[in-house]
Amino acid sequence: EFATEFDNVIISRTFSKSYSLAGLRLGYAVGNPKVIEGLFKLKDSYNLDMLTQEIGRAAFADRDYLRECCEQVKATRAYLDAELKKIGFRVVPSQTNFLFAAPPDEDGGNYFRRLREQAIIVRYFPGEVTGRYVRITIGTPEEMDHLLDVTRAIYGK
Repeated sequence: EFATEFDNVIISRTFSKSYSLAGLRLGYAVGNPKVIEGLFKLKDSYNLDMLTQEIGRAAFADRDYLRECCEQVKATRAYLDAELKKIGFRVVPSQTNFLFAAPPDEDGGNYFRRLREQAIIVRYFPGEVTGRYVRITIGTPEEMDHLLDVTRAIYGK
Protein backbone atom coordinates (compact mmCIF):
# COMPACT_ATOMS: atom_id res chain seq x y z
CA GLU A 1 0.00 0.00 0.00
CA PHE A 2 1.19 3.49 -0.93
CA ALA A 3 0.55 4.88 2.56
CA THR A 4 2.83 2.35 4.25
CA GLU A 5 5.59 2.72 1.65
CA PHE A 6 6.11 6.45 2.24
CA ASP A 7 6.40 8.10 5.66
CA ASN A 8 4.71 11.34 4.56
CA VAL A 9 1.60 9.93 2.87
CA ILE A 10 -1.89 9.54 4.34
CA ILE A 11 -4.66 7.76 2.47
CA SER A 12 -8.17 8.70 3.57
CA ARG A 13 -11.42 7.00 2.66
CA THR A 14 -15.07 7.43 3.47
CA PHE A 15 -17.85 4.90 3.80
CA SER A 16 -20.19 7.20 1.85
CA LYS A 17 -20.37 5.61 -1.58
CA SER A 18 -18.40 2.37 -1.54
CA TYR A 19 -20.29 1.09 1.47
CA SER A 20 -23.52 3.01 0.78
CA LEU A 21 -23.32 4.66 4.22
CA ALA A 22 -23.25 8.36 3.34
CA GLY A 23 -25.55 9.28 6.21
CA LEU A 24 -23.04 8.10 8.80
CA ARG A 25 -20.33 10.57 7.79
CA LEU A 26 -17.74 7.92 8.62
CA GLY A 27 -14.21 7.70 7.28
CA TYR A 28 -10.72 6.54 8.12
CA ALA A 29 -7.08 7.27 7.37
CA VAL A 30 -4.09 4.97 6.85
CA GLY A 31 -0.51 6.13 7.15
CA ASN A 32 2.71 6.14 9.10
CA PRO A 33 1.95 5.78 12.82
CA LYS A 34 3.90 8.96 13.66
CA VAL A 35 1.86 10.98 11.13
CA ILE A 36 -1.40 9.48 12.38
CA GLU A 37 -0.32 10.32 15.93
CA GLY A 38 0.01 13.94 14.80
CA LEU A 39 -3.60 13.89 13.61
CA PHE A 40 -4.74 13.12 17.14
CA LYS A 41 -3.44 16.54 18.19
CA LEU A 42 -6.02 18.06 15.82
CA LYS A 43 -8.86 15.70 16.67
CA ASP A 44 -11.87 16.98 18.53
CA SER A 45 -12.28 15.55 22.00
CA TYR A 46 -15.47 13.76 20.96
CA ASN A 47 -15.12 10.63 18.91
CA LEU A 48 -17.70 8.80 16.84
CA ASP A 49 -20.69 7.49 18.70
CA MET A 50 -20.67 3.77 19.50
CA LEU A 51 -23.42 2.89 17.00
CA THR A 52 -21.52 4.51 14.11
CA GLN A 53 -18.34 2.70 15.16
CA GLU A 54 -20.11 -0.67 15.21
CA ILE A 55 -21.80 -0.09 11.86
CA GLY A 56 -18.46 0.94 10.38
CA ARG A 57 -16.71 -2.11 11.84
CA ALA A 58 -19.38 -4.46 10.46
CA ALA A 59 -19.34 -2.79 7.03
CA PHE A 60 -15.54 -2.87 6.85
CA ALA A 61 -15.53 -6.58 7.65
CA ASP A 62 -18.11 -7.43 4.99
CA ARG A 63 -15.96 -7.46 1.84
CA ASP A 64 -18.73 -9.11 -0.21
CA TYR A 65 -21.06 -6.18 0.54
CA LEU A 66 -18.36 -3.71 -0.49
CA ARG A 67 -17.85 -5.59 -3.75
CA GLU A 68 -21.62 -5.64 -4.40
CA CYS A 69 -21.96 -1.90 -3.74
CA CYS A 70 -19.03 -1.09 -6.03
CA GLU A 71 -20.34 -3.32 -8.81
CA GLN A 72 -23.79 -1.72 -8.54
CA VAL A 73 -22.31 1.77 -8.84
CA LYS A 74 -20.24 0.70 -11.86
CA ALA A 75 -23.23 -0.89 -13.59
CA THR A 76 -25.50 2.08 -12.89
CA ARG A 77 -22.78 4.51 -14.01
CA ALA A 78 -22.34 2.62 -17.31
CA TYR A 79 -26.11 2.61 -17.87
CA LEU A 80 -26.46 6.34 -17.13
CA ASP A 81 -23.46 7.13 -19.35
CA ALA A 82 -24.99 5.25 -22.30
CA GLU A 83 -28.47 6.73 -21.85
CA LEU A 84 -27.20 10.30 -21.53
CA LYS A 85 -25.19 9.86 -24.74
CA LYS A 86 -28.37 8.69 -26.53
CA ILE A 87 -29.96 12.03 -25.53
CA GLY A 88 -26.96 13.90 -26.95
CA PHE A 89 -24.87 14.51 -23.84
CA ARG A 90 -21.09 14.58 -23.89
CA VAL A 91 -19.91 12.48 -20.94
CA VAL A 92 -16.38 12.54 -19.55
CA PRO A 93 -15.05 8.99 -18.94
CA SER A 94 -15.29 8.17 -15.23
CA GLN A 95 -13.97 5.68 -12.71
CA THR A 96 -15.78 7.45 -9.87
CA ASN A 97 -19.23 7.52 -8.30
CA PHE A 98 -20.30 10.40 -10.54
CA LEU A 99 -20.44 11.52 -14.16
CA PHE A 100 -19.37 14.90 -15.49
CA ALA A 101 -21.77 15.46 -18.37
CA ALA A 102 -22.55 18.30 -20.79
CA PRO A 103 -26.13 18.51 -22.09
CA PRO A 104 -26.74 18.77 -25.85
CA ASP A 105 -26.85 22.59 -25.73
CA GLU A 106 -23.76 22.67 -23.45
CA ASP A 107 -25.60 24.92 -20.99
CA GLY A 108 -24.92 23.16 -17.71
CA GLY A 109 -26.42 26.03 -15.72
CA ASN A 110 -29.78 25.80 -17.45
CA TYR A 111 -29.86 22.01 -17.09
CA PHE A 112 -28.94 22.36 -13.40
CA ARG A 113 -31.80 24.81 -12.83
CA ARG A 114 -34.33 22.72 -14.77
CA LEU A 115 -33.44 19.62 -12.75
CA ARG A 116 -33.65 21.58 -9.51
CA GLU A 117 -37.20 22.66 -10.42
CA GLN A 118 -38.02 18.93 -10.42
CA ALA A 119 -36.29 18.42 -7.02
CA ILE A 120 -33.30 16.68 -8.64
CA ILE A 121 -30.04 17.96 -7.24
CA VAL A 122 -26.81 17.79 -9.25
CA ARG A 123 -23.64 19.85 -8.88
CA TYR A 124 -22.91 22.80 -11.13
CA PHE A 125 -19.60 24.64 -11.34
CA PRO A 126 -19.81 27.97 -13.21
CA GLY A 127 -16.91 28.68 -15.52
CA GLU A 128 -15.96 28.94 -19.16
CA VAL A 129 -15.42 25.18 -19.50
CA THR A 130 -16.98 23.72 -16.35
CA GLY A 131 -20.19 25.69 -16.88
CA ARG A 132 -21.00 23.47 -19.84
CA TYR A 133 -21.29 20.46 -17.53
CA VAL A 134 -23.02 19.15 -14.45
CA ARG A 135 -21.72 16.58 -11.99
CA ILE A 136 -24.25 13.78 -11.50
CA THR A 137 -23.75 11.51 -8.52
CA ILE A 138 -24.65 7.89 -9.23
CA GLY A 139 -27.71 6.95 -7.21
CA THR A 140 -29.98 3.96 -7.27
CA PRO A 141 -31.17 2.63 -10.64
CA GLU A 142 -34.62 4.05 -9.85
CA GLU A 143 -33.19 7.50 -9.12
CA MET A 144 -31.20 7.44 -12.36
CA ASP A 145 -34.30 6.39 -14.32
CA HIS A 146 -36.17 9.36 -12.85
CA LEU A 147 -33.31 11.69 -13.77
CA LEU A 148 -33.33 10.29 -17.30
CA ASP A 149 -37.12 10.68 -17.64
CA VAL A 150 -36.89 14.34 -16.61
CA THR A 151 -33.85 14.87 -18.85
CA ARG A 152 -35.64 13.37 -21.86
CA ALA A 153 -38.59 15.69 -21.21
CA ILE A 154 -36.25 18.72 -21.00
CA TYR A 155 -34.48 17.90 -24.26
CA GLY A 156 -37.45 16.41 -26.11
CA LYS A 157 -35.92 12.98 -26.54
